[in-house]
Formats: sequence, structure tokens, C-alpha cells
Amino acid sequence: MKDVCKYCKIRHNNFGSHVKECTEYKDLELRLTRSEVVKNDYLSGYSIHSLCKKYGVGRPFIERCIVNTGVGLRGFKYDDNSREFKQKQMRDTLMDRYGVINYGQLDNQGYSGLNKIPYKYPSFFDNFSEYRQKIEMLTQRIVRRLKVEGNLPTHCSVTGIEFADRTGKVNPNDFRKRSADHILSILYCYIHKISVEEAANINNITFMLKYCNTIKGNMNLQDFKEQYGEKLAALLKHEN
Repeated sequence: MKDVCKYCKIRHNNFGSHVKECTEYKDLELRLTRSEVVKNDYLSGYSIHSLCKKYGVGRPFIERCIVNTGVGLRGFKYDDNSREFKQKQMRDTLMDRYGVINYGQLDNQGYSGLNKIPYKYPSFFDNFSEYRQKIEMLTQRIVRRLKVEGNLPTHCSVTGIEFADRTGKVNPNDFRKRSADHILSILYCYIHKISVEEAANINNITFMLKYCNTIKGNMNLQDFKEQYGEKLAALLKHEN
């Protein structure tokens, strides 16, 4: 008399022999032994597709493993760890296949290909770069002179916050460090054909926090103060 396999529900003459080859039994056995491992891989960032390739099984098996541990198939948090894991997978795959860690390093791919496309270089770039360098050199001379004379300002012209280096040396990256800039930006002076001497004149030099100088860009001082001065002062004073 044939016995019904409790796993695949099919009758077989010799259940003992059959169960060793039973697909449903193997599936259950693997799920019981691998579910925790598969779940941990899934939660660490592996996609179901990646898990199928890793374990050499079909998608239904992986999904059953995950569900078997009580984890929803779309319930894991896509956080920094899982993003980094996926990126590492991509880098490892590219390195194994092509010997590079991103597509841009392949011939005719990414920027390596795009950078070969010809384009016209604006003729004024070199002239503006030279103009800027001359202004910055003259500005630094004035700053050094003011320092020797002891006439460097003590507070930011944008926020009114006292400079960190007023009384001594500070970390060069300190956001409250004194920084020289121009009331009329260098770009403004260039476009309006203002001479190097006028642009670098002491009357066009102002001092502000290093952070303010970093974000001011090509804005003129008055516009920058009106739009951001008060709010920046409130934010930065709160930090202190």
C-alpha cells in the first residue's frame, strides 16, 4: 500500500526512500535551517534577486524563508547600512567582471566617454582668472597691513558676531574665523569693468565669518546682509 507523503501529498511505495528526494521536504528542511541566515542577509540590504543568486534557489523559496521568520517582504528599513551594502555589492561585481569599481572608469562609459565630447571653452575664463588673482594678491597685502597696524575688525560685518581669532590663533576651519571678502564681488567688478585697483581698494574690503564668506559666493555684501544677515546671526548665535 502506498503511503501519502506529508510534504508533497503524493502517494509513494517507499516513503523512506522518497522523502530524501522530495522537493517539498528539501524546501522545508532548507527553510528551517537557513531562514535565519536568509533573513539576516535580507535585512542587511540584500535584495530577493541577490539572495536567489547567492543561494542558487528560486524566488518562492527565498520569500518563504523570510516570511517564515515573521519578517514582511517589504518591511525592512532601507537605512545607511543597507545602502552601503548595496553599493559594496555593485563595486564588488564591477571589480570581479571589469576590474573597476564604477561604470565611469570603463572605456566610453560615464565621464570617461562624456569628457571626450568636444566643447567650446569660454574665452573670458582665463582673463577673469587672472583678474581675480591680481585682486586677491592686493587684498592680502591690505589685510597684512591692517594686521600689523592692529586695525583688523573684531566683529563680522554680516552677523555682528565676534571673530574667534580676535585674541589668538584658532583652527583654520573654525566657522567663526575672520575672513576678508569684497563688498562688490569680484565677478561684479569684472563684469562692470572696475579696475583691479578699485576692486581691491580698502573701501571695497569687508571682513566676515569664514562660514559667511563660504556661502556668500558672488553676491554683493548689501544683498547678502539683507537676505541672510539677521537669520544667519540668529542661527550662529544659537550654536554658541
